[in-house]
Amino acid sequence: MVEKYRLLAEKDKTRSKEAQQIKNEILSADPSNALMTHYQIALIDFQTSCREASKGNQPPEQTVKDLVAYIQRNGAKDKDNLWKLNLIISQVYFDKNKLPEALIYAEAAYQEAPSPIQPDIALAIKNIKALQVR
Repeated sequence: MVEKYRLLAEKDKTRSKEAQQIKNEILSADPSNALMTHYQIALIDFQTSCREASKGNQPPEQTVKDLVAYIQRNGAKDKDNLWKLNLIISQVYFDKNKLPEALIYAEAAYQEAPSPIQPDIALAIKNIKALQVR
């Protein structure tokens, strides 16, 4: 079912009745996200938002909304992906020159990241802060 939803998303049909029905079935079948279907759907929807953003002037808040919503609902239970999602969101804001928002999410990523990854994120935080001063 997830693959079927992904294929519809690749054809820009996530708003179709069929796609919405499939999405609802997927999420309902795994209400506690034990199979990580909510995570997979959030990533698919984010990728769709990225394609839409590349076509026009979509604000970054719209692009990352599905990842932010996932973090709010499941972040405390999904520590393995929490730092990665925060880093992705930070990058989207950084790419749009929204440095305060990029910094917030980079710092959140740093807090949740495994210790071997933290130095790389710390460098990104340092670079964002340096750009803010300019």
